[in-house]
Amino acid sequence: MSEAKVAVALEQVINKRSKRQSITCDNGIEFASRAMDAWAWQHQIQLVFITPGKSVKNGYIESFNGRLRDEFLNGNVFFCLADVRQQLQNWQKDCNVNRPRSALADQIPSEFVASWNKAPWRLPHCE
Repeated sequence: MSEAKVAVALEQVINKRSKRQSITCDNGIEFASRAMDAWAWQHQIQLVFITPGKSVKNGYIESFNGRLRDEFLNGNVFFCLADVRQQLQNWQKDCNVNRPRSALADQIPSEFVASWNKAPWRLPHCE
């Protein structure tokens, strides 16, 4: 993803969910760019960069990358870009709709999001 696409995606996330005070990210060019720096400054969000070579400090994304590689990339054959997109969309739907997560009290992610959105203790949207 380009830095502009990352900024657009993050914009969509904060519009749908809420804004955080900081975002932990690696040192890839899509995050360590002028566009992302300007976006973060505009939204008063601190970009916290992990130490180069210390991917363990960004465990959530490293866990996701490993799962994506093991369950999706290594387990499928792709014939064209459209095929990759379709299979990835199916895998994402399966993960979010059919698979319970122990970290979410054995709920599927869509159930967790629904219960989170109904929770009275939910943090207000921050500006």
